[in-house]
Amino acid sequence: MPPYFKRRKEIYRMRTIKLRDYTVKLKDQEGNDVIVPYIVKNSILTLLTARELKLNGPDLLKNNALALKINDMGDEALLEEEEYARLKRSVEMLQGFGQEDVEFIRRIMEAPEVAVKPIKPEGELL
Repeated sequence: MPPYFKRRKEIYRMRTIKLRDYTVKLKDQEGNDVIVPYIVKNSILTLLTARELKLNGPDLLKNNALALKINDMGDEALLEEEEYARLKRSVEMLQGFGQEDVEFIRRIMEAPEVAVKPIKPEGELL
């Protein structure tokens, strides 16, 4: 069989991160418990473009592109290893997280690895 008829059987390793918002319990000015939403996608945008990361211009553009890509995803992000490494590195570099950020950080740092097989685009012969 000619090589151009052989199908590719590549399997890619990717990371999946839950993007669904959740709630956290905080204290208001009077010390009362208040339940507030934790907006995951906005938090990722803020994380990836934080001044405290001291990003140079090209890295800021790459982080911003990744944040916008994640923002356009549904309830779950599927990230290539390079994208995941960029997000994880931002978590590791930034300081000042609190108790309300634990679930957010856990979702990123413990993102499960999944095997993904590419699908054949329409009209492609291979």
